[in-house]
Amino acid sequence: MLPAGFEDITQKVVQKSYERAKKKKVEKDDGTTSWEEQRFSDGEQEAIKHIMHHVVVYQGHFLTCFSDNKPVVGNDLRATIDVCAMHTLALSRGKIAHVLQRAPITFQRYAYYPGFPRFLLVDGATCYNTWHPAQRLQVSDSQLKQWMSGKRSALVVAKDFEVDGRTKAVEAFLLETFPRIWRVMLRMLFGNENSPTASPNWIEEHEVFTKWFACVVHKPLDRIRWAPVLRGAHGIGKGTFQYLAQALMGSGSVRTVHNLEGIAGQFAGENALTRLLVVDEVWSKSGKAMEQFKPIISEDYVQVERKGEQRFSTRAVHDTIVFSNHHTPFTVAETERRWWVTAYRDYDMEVDASRELKQAFHAEGNRLIREALPLSPSGNQDQIRDLLCWLKLVAATVPPSFFAVAPSSFGLTELVDTVASEAYDDITTWLSSLGARDALSLDQVVTSSGIPQGELKPLLSKYGFRNCQMKREGNRKVWTKAAPGTGPNTLVTYLS
Repeated sequence: MLPAGFEDITQKVVQKSYERAKKKKVEKDDGTTSWEEQRFSDGEQEAIKHIMHHVVVYQGHFLTCFSDNKPVVGNDLRATIDVCAMHTLALSRGKIAHVLQRAPITFQRYAYYPGFPRFLLVDGATCYNTWHPAQRLQVSDSQLKQWMSGKRSALVVAKDFEVDGRTKAVEAFLLETFPRIWRVMLRMLFGNENSPTASPNWIEEHEVFTKWFACVVHKPLDRIRWAPVLRGAHGIGKGTFQYLAQALMGSGSVRTVHNLEGIAGQFAGENALTRLLVVDEVWSKSGKAMEQFKPIISEDYVQVERKGEQRFSTRAVHDTIVFSNHHTPFTVAETERRWWVTAYRDYDMEVDASRELKQAFHAEGNRLIREALPLSPSGNQDQIRDLLCWLKLVAATVPPSFFAVAPSSFGLTELVDTVASEAYDDITTWLSSLGARDALSLDQVVTSSGIPQGELKPLLSKYGFRNCQMKREGNRKVWTKAAPGTGPNTLVTYLS
């Protein structure tokens, strides 16, 4: 089921366009013209619909999107015919030209919506979805059952698959079929019982991260409103995880930016039009950059501004992960619920070992995982297929509550800004003491307390404040506990 604001118009658009493509202008002997219906073979019909799914008209020019989900905009007719001819062997160039001229599909926007239909109405605007599924990465329910049947008896498989949630049978099956490359990946990122430097909370970190990644891969219509923050030394496997994610979802489904500025700049909104947004090498002391970044993780909309195009707001469909080599990549408020922060991961060897020896285990893990990827010379597609099926079963057991708020985490306290926490305690005490007819200026409180607007507004709502205009102050915008219809009479000032 599509989220609110999205409507699938694919069938209607393609059918209407195909009906136009069947009409051909014919000149008669008497000099008149008429439109007649031409016949296409089965192969030609498939080729025409293939073109319709990969070519649209955007801003008066052709947009083509055949390879790796990367749209090419601004094509003229000749260039578009050339591209279509390379991808449709059943149609002559003349028939391709006829389809493009007679039945062009015109759209207002284009965006990347993994798992969504091809043509969409998004909040009233027609939108072409540039995401195209790779068949090798799709796992249907029937394919999952078939995979499970190969692992256990059909009777047990049927029973396990029909249960709602994780029963002991499902848990046992997941443990029994745990993919080797995912076991190596988790050991590299978090450690295990054999790791000298593993977090004391590594078991929970394994479980939460597995659930999170399973939903990223297999539940594109369900957005996770929090981000894992993985901190660790260079070479522990953060880059290898990104390669693994691309192998499971397609390279176009993973977008990597560097530091918070890579996603908080003027034209950075385009980077959020992906399935998985990786914010790498994070180390920021800029409160402004953090305030711009946080809504990208959890809010419903993202602002997109492409060079030479009008800015627009579109629904966010991405999930986010943060990587950093620093112990404190940024600071957070104690009450923040957008982050799941794991323990800092150091090399998996004794502290007094040489740097080369410390890196040896992780280098071997990197090699084992990358050799299993399809793009490597010895890539084993069976391992990727096993992992895809296994993660789909994991995703089927994740409850809806998992998506809204980050689970409690071992490393969050290490990122807490103690000064900000004290300011937060002070402001909550002050807000509780205000009377029903008191009012405050949001800007004045932000300036005096140092608490960003994005955190202060939810706090005001929590304590019963609403925004309004105060007549006694020349219709100044204020926040008050006064009931609607009853204005405030005293403007108070916060002193930190």
